[in-house]
Amino acid sequence: MNRTLLVLILFFGCLCLWAEPVPEGAVRHFEGDSLSVESPAVELAPESDWALAVGMVPLFTKVNSSGDNAGSWHTKIYLSYHLRLFHRFPGPFELQTGLSQQNTGSKGKFSHPEPYVLSYVLDLKGQSLRVPLMLNWTFLDKPQQSSLYFGMGGYVDWIYDARLGISRKYVTGIETSSRNPRGEMGEQIPGLQVQIGSRAGTGRVELVYWTDLPSFNLVERGSEELRRNGIFLSYSVEFLQF
Repeated sequence: MNRTLLVLILFFGCLCLWAEPVPEGAVRHFEGDSLSVESPAVELAPESDWALAVGMVPLFTKVNSSGDNAGSWHTKIYLSYHLRLFHRFPGPFELQTGLSQQNTGSKGKFSHPEPYVLSYVLDLKGQSLRVPLMLNWTFLDKPQQSSLYFGMGGYVDWIYDARLGISRKYVTGIETSSRNPRGEMGEQIPGLQVQIGSRAGTGRVELVYWTDLPSFNLVERGSEELRRNGIFLSYSVEFLQF
């Protein structure tokens, strides 16, 4: 009898050692002769509605022309910086705004009516502050991993500095001059932009195309209608959520 009791004690002791420990707060369900254990659900912290992000923007800008010299304007590459504010609505939509420091420009080489001018080059540069307003739609979302979204909206550029470099190459040498074309371009320029972006954690990458709505003329190009546009790749990191 003592030996049988000892064997039973050892047997049940081994079962206790081999049994998987039940997590604290687990709920046990008895169904017939079976015993099942459910782990407690883990509640994720709710995502903040607002977020501030800072980043840098390598961009490609160009001037488009409605005339025969459209191919004479060439793309230039700049680096800009921005501050972004995001507001996330319930569901797939998000509002995006902020403030960007924009460097834009384009260079064009043209023929000149004066026969003794060998080449004629215009170099247009501008610096502006941009305020965008975008509505983003998340079309692919993987919780705790990444999301893809499409956005569209508009912007207003306040041009605080602009410069037009003029270079004429003669047989005897090169003549250069420059002037401020803000009077022709306008100080506030509205425009449209579309983007596709990816968000993972606090980081974002966005590929954006933008174009001005109004066109402008330069004295040097006569009635030729010009319009700024460009593509940029935005890298930003959220540093504050509230």
